[in-house]
Amino acid sequence: MNYWLFFIPLFAAFAGWCSVWVIIQSFFYPKKVINIFGLKLYGILYKYKNSIIDGIAVYAAKQFSFTNLLEEKINNPKTLEGLMPLIEDHIDDFLRKKLAEQIPMISMLIGEKTIIQLKSIFIKELKDLFPSIIKNYMNNLSNDFNIEKLIKDKLNNTDTNALIHSIKQKLSKQFIYIQLTGFIIGLVIGIIEMFLFNNI
Repeated sequence: MNYWLFFIPLFAAFAGWCSVWVIIQSFFYPKKVINIFGLKLYGILYKYKNSIIDGIAVYAAKQFSFTNLLEEKINNPKTLEGLMPLIEDHIDDFLRKKLAEQIPMISMLIGEKTIIQLKSIFIKELKDLFPSIIKNYMNNLSNDFNIEKLIKDKLNNTDTNALIHSIKQKLSKQFIYIQLTGFIIGLVIGIIEMFLFNNI
């Protein structure tokens, strides 16, 4: 067996490592377009920055819809039940004190029984109106509060270099594992080639 054949797995492993390294670096470099004989080279994250931002904004808007979550929470019957004691106190205070202060003659015309009846009517109407009021309010809020646009604006105003540097730091270990995978695949291919050349 020729001993130079042992270099084949080493070269293949090195080539696997370097190939993966080049692919990873292509995401981050070059930062500006480089024109080589008509071939334009540009870091993938820089080239597709706007498309990536649009995709993130659309996904986030769908997955984390603030208005839908809030509307669901407010329309929950338990939420209304929790608010009812406070609402009843305000209605009671309005009928017994504020209404009498604004229209003194009313206090002479209505008694306790009438106050209880009016209070019951107001509470029933509020329970019926509450879901539709909240729904309309949430629709208006949704139109004013465009989470997709907010995310796009925030990401577009973020320093791209700082963001990419942060990504590289966070994923540095994962990049090493990927390069090791490339190294191992290259090594395996090299060993297979070594045996094939040896048997020729």
